[in-house]
Amino acid sequence: MNFTSTSVTEDRKQKLEEINTDVTVSTASLLEKPDPGISATTRIFEEFLFSLRENQGENRVFELLDTFIRLCNEKLSTLKALVMKLPTNQSKCRQTIALKLALQCEVNTWELIRTVFQDRLLSDNALDAEITSISPGKRCSEKQFVELLYERDATLRQSQLVVGWLENIASKEMEDNSYDRFEFFSNKGFSWEKTLNILKQKKEQSQEVFGNREIVTELDPDAPIRQKLSLCDLDKENEISFLKCLFSYIRMGQMEQAERLCDHYGQMWRSATLQGWRLFHDPNYNTLDLDGKAQNLEGNQFRDIWKSACWAASEEDCLSPYERAIYASLAGNLKSILPVCATWEDYLWAYYRVMIDTKVEMELHSHFALSRHSEELPAAYWDQMFTPEAIFQELKASNETIQHGSREIFHLIQKHIILDDIEGLIEEMHDEIERRRDTDHHFVRFAAHLVLVLRTIGRTVKEEFCVAILEAYVKVLIAQRQMELVASYTASLPQTHQVSWYAHFLEGVNDRKERQLCLRLAEDAGLDVPLITKTVVENIRSRNDKMLLNDENLQSVITVEDQEKIDAIDWLVFDPLQRAEAMRQANALMRYFLAAHKLDAARAVFTKIPPDSIDAILKQWQMQTSMTELQAVDENTTREYLCLQAYLQAQDAFSDWFEHFHHGKPENPTLPSGATFGERVSYEHKVAQYNANLDRWQHTLDLQTKITIGKMYNVLLFVDGGWMVDQRQEEVPDEHRKIQMERLRELCLPQIIILLHSVLHSTGQFKEAVQLAAIVSSERHQLYKVFRKQELHHLLTEIRKSSVRLLDQNLDPLGYSLK
Repeated sequence: MNFTSTSVTEDRKQKLEEINTDVTVSTASLLEKPDPGISATTRIFEEFLFSLRENQGENRVFELLDTFIRLCNEKLSTLKALVMKLPTNQSKCRQTIALKLALQCEVNTWELIRTVFQDRLLSDNALDAEITSISPGKRCSEKQFVELLYERDATLRQSQLVVGWLENIASKEMEDNSYDRFEFFSNKGFSWEKTLNILKQKKEQSQEVFGNREIVTELDPDAPIRQKLSLCDLDKENEISFLKCLFSYIRMGQMEQAERLCDHYGQMWRSATLQGWRLFHDPNYNTLDLDGKAQNLEGNQFRDIWKSACWAASEEDCLSPYERAIYASLAGNLKSILPVCATWEDYLWAYYRVMIDTKVEMELHSHFALSRHSEELPAAYWDQMFTPEAIFQELKASNETIQHGSREIFHLIQKHIILDDIEGLIEEMHDEIERRRDTDHHFVRFAAHLVLVLRTIGRTVKEEFCVAILEAYVKVLIAQRQMELVASYTASLPQTHQVSWYAHFLEGVNDRKERQLCLRLAEDAGLDVPLITKTVVENIRSRNDKMLLNDENLQSVITVEDQEKIDAIDWLVFDPLQRAEAMRQANALMRYFLAAHKLDAARAVFTKIPPDSIDAILKQWQMQTSMTELQAVDENTTREYLCLQAYLQAQDAFSDWFEHFHHGKPENPTLPSGATFGERVSYEHKVAQYNANLDRWQHTLDLQTKITIGKMYNVLLFVDGGWMVDQRQEEVPDEHRKIQMERLRELCLPQIIILLHSVLHSTGQFKEAVQLAAIVSSERHQLYKVFRKQELHHLLTEIRKSSVRLLDQNLDPLGYSLK
């Protein structure tokens, strides 16, 4: 599969470089569109193809994924700008919002693929590398141990990548709602300010300020819990907003920002509680600093005690849900995290964070059990030993909101990616496309490109599903008339599918320049252009393709359907190497039209074949084989073409003769009774002119009669076996063609003989007219075999009339003298 198109890549590159230069200008025009979201994202189809061409091969797959992410983010920015400007009560605003959400899910999925696949591929490439292991009891810091644990445990490492991915999603959501961040609405360096002011005024305004409700009388961090009293209402609202924002930073994985928020709000003590998670490391175990001095210690040497305290805090009912969730996140207490989680991503983050926490803690306890006594965590902590598969089962059985999120297509795809279930991933995308025939085109684009990425890294399974997904995308591109894209993606299909789909696409292309472009693109993409164009013509020709004989109700006019079939021949004449196939298809189409009594349509087909086609076929064959005799199939094709040419020429000659004989004869002038001298002079002049015109007419008639008779005899006495009769046996005979040719002989030859008799009889050539009986009965030509009984009876009746005329001339019935 090669997405490179040498003839169009530079043009595409130049166009794509201009894509983002007019975003601001185009936003206003997009607002006027019926569906501004669709209009704003149309170019992404073209941009994805350009990315594939620029980043081919497994060694550039991550650059390709980065490009996909960038392109989607660019379109997201445009959609966000549109949503801000569209009235919310308009349907097109809702449509744009839905597209924005879908595109955001796609970006998230590409980022997940980029993250976990990089680790998996790099892990596969490093299987032979030695990974250092640590024996139990060996002197090693917690930090060093966990680093080596992540290095050798791929599942744990990739689980942490998933957590990082989920935190990045939350970070982007926070950026979109940055106007609502707590630090923008709080004073720097002091918390519980309103409560402090009230306490200062307590002596003077106690009753007026407090009313009937008491508040804390001390402002140390534990005062509200110890005194079982609350802050004043304003400080209480601020505290809730502060804790909610603080948890959001933890949810985003931004611990340092969370600590700064605590410092900003004047809760340095809380900032200190957030720092206890850092793993202990003493660099002086192995070496001193360069100048021989001891280096600073890192992390928390008593992290187990800190963690037990965090667990206890997360279990305190007197704390707000967000404060419990903050310490639950640090302690790995899933039960206290979930109440503040709202989305599927939140739940997945909570479960994965706890799974990683318990896994790492278990390994730490196992390794350091011999070196020192550790603070025991409660039994409930160790009951949270999850596996990735079990986590998704838990989400599926959660509350209604999370269950609904678990059924969303992008979440299902993300699940399979996380579990490295490629078979389930492909099946899920295929089923979604099959289940919803009107599936969003952007989803089909995403699914198709994900299949192509998996192919690039050699991870595809269920090839029939992959092909179906790619076919669905080709169908989308055809429906959107993305002419410059169809060929490249069709090339990703198996060859039989390539031919059928690209032929189907070409059937809808009517403009000559567009046809030439599509064929050039197909050739650049490595498609089998000769077979495709042949299939196009056969598909169009086969529409209502029946041999309709002797139906007097058939119209001779060229219908729209007829014209489509005629124009289809153009697909085969672009390439001189396909001239033999073009002639074969033209012959088949002319057989159809002649059987349907549509001479004008047959003539139109004949004109599609260049006059030098037979010479071109001979030259091509000689160049390929150095032989002068054509192969049987091509020789039969050229012979049939000549037969059809002879028949059309005969019909044209008869039409010209008939028009001249019946409508071209000059009219004999008449002398009116009682004519004056002037009128008689004028009459004599007209008679002289009439005689001259009649002589010219007769001369032309004689010439036209001779030509017409010759053309008709060319059909009746066609050389080497007769009209529409093959001379050589083909290796694989076309029985359908053979039947058609036989039926055309039965249809056309009797008609030509009747017309020939008409010409001969009308021009007084009665002896030649009678001689037609001998030609028909001749065993050499065996023309009598193509006559039906009633046709033969009609011919003999007409010949009898000619014999009678001979008898009137005192000749015998055959035209010979009686003497």
